[in-house]
Amino acid sequence: MKPIFLDFETEGIEARPLYPPKPVGLAVYDPENEFPNGYFAFGHITGNTTTQDVVINLMRNMYESNRQLCFHNALFDLDVADCHFGLAIPEPIRIHDTLILSFLFDPHTPSLSLKDLVVHWSLARPEERDELKEWIINNVPEAKRKKSQWGAHISKGPVELVGRYAVADVRLTSKLFDFVSSHVLPAQQDAYLREIALMPMLLENSRLGVRVDVPGLEAAKEQRSEEHTSELQSHSFISYAVFCLKKK
Repeated sequence: MKPIFLDFETEGIEARPLYPPKPVGLAVYDPENEFPNGYFAFGHITGNTTTQDVVINLMRNMYESNRQLCFHNALFDLDVADCHFGLAIPEPIRIHDTLILSFLFDPHTPSLSLKDLVVHWSLARPEERDELKEWIINNVPEAKRKKSQWGAHISKGPVELVGRYAVADVRLTSKLFDFVSSHVLPAQQDAYLREIALMPMLLENSRLGVRVDVPGLEAAKEQRSEEHTSELQSHSFISYAVFCLKKK
């Protein structure tokens, strides 16, 4: 049985403690048709098609179904579901991540972005992103000023356009999964399962942060600065000495 492919659309991404961002919709693609497919919008400014409670119940039913769930960059979506929906991360054996599969298949690929990967391996030519990007740049003032960051404003786009974009993403994830899993599994299954099993621990580390010896870093920085200055002085002295010798 094939996995259920899921993808959250959210508000703009910021650093913790504001991370993970608030979700505004969920895209679902179930090739087995056990669960409804489509984009379920609940947090957009206008045009919502359902409520957050309905989406939480839908996702809870998928979590409890024992079906496998597939994401592209699962750490992000699982964190969103856990923090905003109160849905604990399912057991790792039920999770798939096409980002990790793609890396194992070709660690030298120039980009692990979903769209870049499907284009790189000639799986699809996604156009929905261009349509949404154009609308956001033309209609969202912040995106006009910084066009390269248009993706931070997806939640402000029309639900119809965002929905097409999100539904296309889960379909692309399905295509990517079929392609890379056939190459990676079972040959690298042990390595893949180790990466998936690390997810709860990586999320916990991300939330708690990492201890940093700030005074020690400052001291090391100062020491390195002094050493660098000394090295520059020595280099200058040697260069001047060589210059003088050449003049003789």
